[in-house]
Amino acid sequence: MDRDIDAVGFRPPQQARSREALRKLLTAAEEVLAEVGYEECTMVAVAERAGVSVGSIYRRFEGRDQLLAVLKERMLSDLEARIVAAVDAAPKNLDDITRAYVHALAVAFSNDSAVLPDLFGRRDRRNLSDRGQAALETAYAYFASVTEPYWSTIERSDVSYAVRAVAETIMASFVHRAMRAQGAPGRLAAEDWIRYADQLTDMVLAYLRTPEDLGTAR
Repeated sequence: MDRDIDAVGFRPPQQARSREALRKLLTAAEEVLAEVGYEECTMVAVAERAGVSVGSIYRRFEGRDQLLAVLKERMLSDLEARIVAAVDAAPKNLDDITRAYVHALAVAFSNDSAVLPDLFGRRDRRNLSDRGQAALETAYAYFASVTEPYWSTIERSDVSYAVRAVAETIMASFVHRAMRAQGAPGRLAAEDWIRYADQLTDMVLAYLRTPEDLGTAR
């Protein structure tokens, strides 16, 4: 689930000092984006938050679109890495892998619920939107690949279709919850996201383990 950040037309600096400066700049951009949204996330606002001049940002980036593209790339790559690390550490069975996958998403959304929904949407330019859609497809394919050795324990008639439906449902549930949280007073606590993840995991595993009544299917 890896992707090089220079795929968005930006080559990361090689020196440690420059990399640290870039990290701080992207963190400032993420904070501004979370607070004011995509349209109001300007180069001036990011410069003020980072404590640097606007000119210094333009020495690194061609403009706001490239800055936000690099930020989006970093956040989606971090999300993908978090999922892989959680699944790698989980016991190797359908229940624990599914729970680790869902919990990794819950932690990510609890940290970035104000930003992540926009990363998967189509509110920005085409190239940014395409990256978000690619991230979704990567997440779905990854869930299928890590659960495939245990598909024999799934009771659905079309296992591949069922696994895809589960992967889409998990992601859609978190995006929807995050969008609701954006309009709610205060921020949902991390424990609320984990409790939600536990409930969601139980639901999708129950679905996968419940045989279909093919006699009523149309």
